[in-house]
Amino acid sequence: MSFFRYRGEERQLWRNDLSSIIGTFFYEMYVQVKSCTNFDYNKRSSIQIIQHHMWKKIIIGFVIFIFLLLAAAISLPFIYKGKIMELVKKEANKNLNATVNFDNHIKLSILRSFPNLTLEIKNLTVINKEPFKGDTLAFIKNFKTTLDIMSVIKGEKIKIYAININESKIYLHILADGKANWDIALPDTSPVKTPADTISTFKMNLKKYAITKSTLIYKDESSKMLIKMEDFDHTGSGDLTADIYDLNTHTIIAALTYNYDGVNYLYKTNTDLTAILNINMKEMKFTFKDNLLKLNEFFLKFDGYLLMPKDDIAMDISFDAPKTDFKNLISLIPAVYSKDFKDLKTMGKMAFNGKVKGIYNSHSMPGFNVNIQVSNGMFQYPSLPAAINQVNFDLKVNCPDGIFDHTIIDMKQMHFALDKEPFDARLLVKTPVSDPYIDAAVKGKIDLGQVKNFIPLEKGTNLAGILNANIAMKGNLSTIEKQKYEQFDATGNLTFTNLTYSAPDLLQQINVPEMRLDFSPKLVTLQNMKATIGQSDISARGNLSNFLAYFFGKGTLKGEININSGFLDMNSLLSSSSTTQTTTDTSVSITAPILPANIEFNMNSTFNRLLYDKIDAKNVQCRLILKDKILTISNLSMNVFGGSIQIVNGSYSSVNPDKPKVIFNIALKNFDIAQAFTTFMAVKQFAPIAKFAKGSFDARLEFTTDMLKNLKPDLMSLFSVGNLKIERITIEGFKPVQKMAEALKMDKFKTLTMQNISPSYEIREGVFKLKPINFKVDQSEFNVEGTNNLDKTMNYLLKIKIPAKELSSQATSAISQMSNNKLNLNLGDFITMHVKITGSIDNPKIETSLNEIKETVKEQVKGKVNEELNKQKTQIENKANEELNKQKQLLEQKAKQEMEQQRKKAEEEAKRKIQEEAKKKLKKLF
Repeated sequence: MSFFRYRGEERQLWRNDLSSIIGTFFYEMYVQVKSCTNFDYNKRSSIQIIQHHMWKKIIIGFVIFIFLLLAAAISLPFIYKGKIMELVKKEANKNLNATVNFDNHIKLSILRSFPNLTLEIKNLTVINKEPFKGDTLAFIKNFKTTLDIMSVIKGEKIKIYAININESKIYLHILADGKANWDIALPDTSPVKTPADTISTFKMNLKKYAITKSTLIYKDESSKMLIKMEDFDHTGSGDLTADIYDLNTHTIIAALTYNYDGVNYLYKTNTDLTAILNINMKEMKFTFKDNLLKLNEFFLKFDGYLLMPKDDIAMDISFDAPKTDFKNLISLIPAVYSKDFKDLKTMGKMAFNGKVKGIYNSHSMPGFNVNIQVSNGMFQYPSLPAAINQVNFDLKVNCPDGIFDHTIIDMKQMHFALDKEPFDARLLVKTPVSDPYIDAAVKGKIDLGQVKNFIPLEKGTNLAGILNANIAMKGNLSTIEKQKYEQFDATGNLTFTNLTYSAPDLLQQINVPEMRLDFSPKLVTLQNMKATIGQSDISARGNLSNFLAYFFGKGTLKGEININSGFLDMNSLLSSSSTTQTTTDTSVSITAPILPANIEFNMNSTFNRLLYDKIDAKNVQCRLILKDKILTISNLSMNVFGGSIQIVNGSYSSVNPDKPKVIFNIALKNFDIAQAFTTFMAVKQFAPIAKFAKGSFDARLEFTTDMLKNLKPDLMSLFSVGNLKIERITIEGFKPVQKMAEALKMDKFKTLTMQNISPSYEIREGVFKLKPINFKVDQSEFNVEGTNNLDKTMNYLLKIKIPAKELSSQATSAISQMSNNKLNLNLGDFITMHVKITGSIDNPKIETSLNEIKETVKEQVKGKVNEELNKQKTQIENKANEELNKQKQLLEQKAKQEMEQQRKKAEEEAKRKIQEEAKKKLKKLF
C-alpha cells in the first residue's frame, strides 16, 4: 500500500500496517538485544556473526536516533524561540491602532503536542489608542496555541491548529458615534499591493479553540446597551478548514448581565448554552442544529439560519421555551432566584415564543414578534407564610416588517395578588417612533411591609410603607407637544406613606413619611415631600414637565424644584456600598455620580448645614442647573472653617463618565490654612508647607480638573491659578526651612513669621509653580520662587538679604568658611545670600551660592581699601592744610611786619615831610 494515498478506511489500514511494522521491528529488536547478551562467537556460523553485527549496529543507530530525536525535541523550541517571538510581535503590531505587548519569556514546547509545536504567551495585553485611549481591549493571562513545527522551520506560512485563552478580560466598547474599539486595523495607504503584501504570514488550520475563566464586557453607547459575562467559558471544535462543517460549541457563564437603557433585564444570570452550528463557508450560511440555552432555570431552543452572502444578513430564526412551568420563567427575576429557589412551591403555566425574520443591514431591520403568557401562576417559599398568587400575564410585541414605527406593544393584562391585595396594570403602545400612542393604566395597593412574607429579603434589610397607585392615561404624544392638553387624558396619583428602607449596602436608613405625585396632561407635580436619610433631612416640592416625551426618547424631562435641608450628610449619600470603616479611619469611600442625560432641572437649594468629605459647611445657598449631564453651580455661598466660600460659577460634568470634569471660579475669605491642608487633597499634594503653617488667608482662584471614580481630583490633569492675601503667617517645623536655617547657622530662621504677603501660583501637569514673591522676616528681606512636583521633589531659589547685626558669630564663621575669607562687618552692613533648596520635601538638599558671598567679601575689602585711602588722603590733606596754614600765618605775619614797617616808614616820612614843611613856613615868617 502506498504511503502517499490514504483516506477514510485506507488511512486506518495504513495506520494499522504501520503499527504492525513498528511493533514487529521493536519485538525483533528486543529478541536481538536479548540474544546479544548470550552471544557466543565460537558456537555461531559466519552468517550468524554477520547478522549479529548488523543488529548491533541497528540497535546502536536506533539509540543514537532516539537520542537525537529527544535532543531535537528539547533544543528546537530554543533554536526557533527568537524567530517565533519576532514573528508574533511583528504580526501582532503590524498595522494596528493599538499597543500589543506580552512577557518576553514565552514558552515553547514540542513534547506536549509532538510532532507539533506549542507556543505559550503570558500576560498578553492589547491597549487601545485614541479615541479609546485608556481602554484595555484585551488582557490574557495565558495564551496558548499549537503550531505546525515544519512551517515554523521552513519560515513559510505559520499554520495554527489550536488556540486556548485562559483568564482573560475582554472589553468591547462602541462610542455614541458608532466607533468600535476593536476596529484597530489601520487603513492601508500603500498605492500598489503585490500578492506577497496581501498574504499574512499566518494560516489558520484551526481544529479547536477555547476561552476559559474569562470576563467579557460589551458596552454600546450608541444603543445604550451593556452586556457583562463573568466567569465565562467557551469551547468550539470542528474542522474549521473545511468548506462545510459542524461547529460544536459549549458556553458557560456564571453571571450574565444584560442592561438596556439603564434597566437590567438579566442580572448575574447563570447561563449555559450548548449549540451545534452547521457552517457553509461557500454560501456563508449558518444553520442552527441541536441547541439549548439555559438562563437560570429558563430554557430556550432556537431553529433557523443566518445567511451572509455579502453585506446583508438574511435570517429566519424561531425560538420557544420547551419547559412551560411558571417556575422556569420566574427564575429570571433576581429577587426570586435565590438559594432557596429549588424549594419554591409553584403553580401555573407559561408560554414563551417568538420569531425573527428578514434582512439586517445598515438601513433595515428584520421583523420580529415575541409572545409571553402566564396563566394562574402562583409561587411561595416554603419558609415564608404568604404566597404571590393569581399571576396572569399576557404580552405581545409585534413588528412585522422591521420598521420600528410599526411595532405594537400590547400588554393586555398584568395581574397578581399579594395575599389578597390585587394589583393590575395594562399597556398599549402604537407608532412609538413617529407619534407614540399610549393607553395605560395602573391600579393597586402594596403593603411594602408585607413583602418579606412573599420574597426572602437579604439579611438586615428592612422595608415598610404603603404604595398606592391609581394612574390612567390615553392619547397621542403630539397633542402634548402642541400643548393641546385637553385632547390627552392623564389623571391619577402615586403616593408613598410611611416608607422606610434599610439594607446592609446602605449606610443610612431612608424614611419618607409622605410623598405624592399628581399626574395631569401637562405636569407631574411633586407635592411637599419630606424625607430623612440617617440624620439628614430633605424636603422638596416642584413639578416635572414633558415626562411622556422623555419616556419615549423624544424629548427632555424638565423640572423646577426647591430643595431645603436643616442637615445634609453628602458622604452617606455618595458612599459606595462596599465602604468599610475602622476605628482608625473614619473616612468614607465616595463614588463619582453619573448625571443623567436629557434631563433639565432648575433647583434652588438651601442647607443650614452640609457635610461633604471633610467639609462641614453652614448657611449653604446655591442655584443648581442640571442639563445634559452637566451640573452648573452659581451663586453658591457657605461658611466653613471660620471663613467663607463663594463659588462665583462652577460646573460638574459627567459627559465622559470615566473622567468627570470639574471647573470652578472661587473666592475664599478668612480661610484657615491648616484646615485647607487637612481638607483638600490638592493643597496636601501641591502645598505641603500648609501643614506647618498657622494663619488664615483670602484668595481668588480658578481650577479645572478631571475627577477619578472616587470623586477625588486627577492631580495630573489639574490646572489652577490663584492669588492669595495673607495678613500674618507663621511656619514652624517645615523640614526644608529647618535645613536652610541649619545650613546658615541661624536658628531664628527655623520659624518664619511673615506679614502682609500676596503669593501667586500656577499648577499645571503635576507641577506647582510659586511666582516670585518678596517679604520680610524681621529685618531680613526674602525673595522666593520655584516649583515642587507631585513626587515631592522641589526646586526653589531663595535670595536672602540679612543685616550684619542679626548674624551670630557661628553664622559669620560659617559664611567666612564658605567664602574662604574673613568677614569684619559693621552693624550697618548687609550680606546677600542665594540658597537653593532641591531634593524632596522629606529629604531636602540645601546649596548656598558662594559667588554671592565672595562678591560680598570683595565689596567689603574694596570698601576697607577705599576707607584707608580716604583716611590717608584726609591725613595728607590735613597735613598739607596745616602746612599751608602755617606758611600762610608766616606770610601773613611777615606781610604784617612789612606792612607795619612800611606804615612806620610812611608815618616817619609823612612826619618828616610835615616837619620840613613846618620849617619852611617858619622860615618864611621869620
